Amino acid sequence: MKRSKHMILLIKIWAILMLIGGGFGLIQVLAEWGLYALGEEGTPGVLSIWNVLTKGVLVAYPIYVLIDLKSILVTLSPEEVVV
Repeated sequence: MKRSKHMILLIKIWAILMLIGGGFGLIQVLAEWGLYALGEEGTPGVLSIWNVLTKGVLVAYPIYVLIDLKSILVTLSPEEVVV
């Protein structure tokens, strides 16, 4: 992607929103595990391994993007731009 101030800001906003959403999902999974450990009934679908992996990716990927944002975006010269 082309590096610009607006693009970097939009990607940071997207990553933060995705991190917040994934964090809430991960908290939900941990709360369900806590209820399950206490012997109370919870939602069976929340405790699936697929759901845990999905929430983990929704937390890990935005962190990776925020850390490595400068190397993800490159500056293109006008000759390199393909329309």
